[in-house]
Amino acid sequence: MIYTLTLNPAVDVSMTVDRLDPEHKLHCSQPQYHAGGGGINVSKAIHRLGLPPGLSTDFYGQIARFAKTRHIRMVFDAAGESLQKALDEGVFLIKPNFGELARLVGVDQLVTEQINKAAHELIGAGKCEVVVVSLGPRGALLVTADGHEFIQAPPVKKISTVGAGDSVVGGIVYALSQRKSYADMVRQGVACGTAATMNPGTELFQRADAERLLNWICQQHPQPPTS
Repeated sequence: MIYTLTLNPAVDVSMTVDRLDPEHKLHCSQPQYHAGGGGINVSKAIHRLGLPPGLSTDFYGQIARFAKTRHIRMVFDAAGESLQKALDEGVFLIKPNFGELARLVGVDQLVTEQINKAAHELIGAGKCEVVVVSLGPRGALLVTADGHEFIQAPPVKKISTVGAGDSVVGGIVYALSQRKSYADMVRQGVACGTAATMNPGTELFQRADAERLLNWICQQHPQPPTS
């Protein structure tokens, strides 16, 4: 195995012009964008020489197997065959969207009324313990063996949805690390994911926005009183 470490990753932008003339506007070629930085460039060079074999479709399944034997709660957010391989081993939590959940249970599509049943089918088969179904701008549906709960997303002015799903997962994992309940876990995830849509490009979310939106969500979905 060859490992490279890149502490200075970058996006290299290159373009060409026919000539250099300080007195006139110059028209350049279409810019080319490439991931760069020391270790990244070394890895690209090695890849062109044919060294690394690539990952097998069972790679995530191997990780899931490793996690289970060590009682590690694996949160999995992927699609396709790699997701199915991981589920064959059993994971703690998955975050599929409508289409991904449908494919996991072997149907072309799901209507809203079928989502909860499909998620329970995966849990009952031992594929996972928790399913958080991403509903896009509507929010998310939390499903466990004990029941389900819909978490509504706050209404915001959306600028970019890039990284919103990753922000949901980040919020979920953070809440789990803080020993929050499953419901609070999804509230945190939805708050972070929604906050990410308020920023341009790949900026993800601002903490202040996520905290404000989390307060809104908690007001809409208060916790039941404890005895």
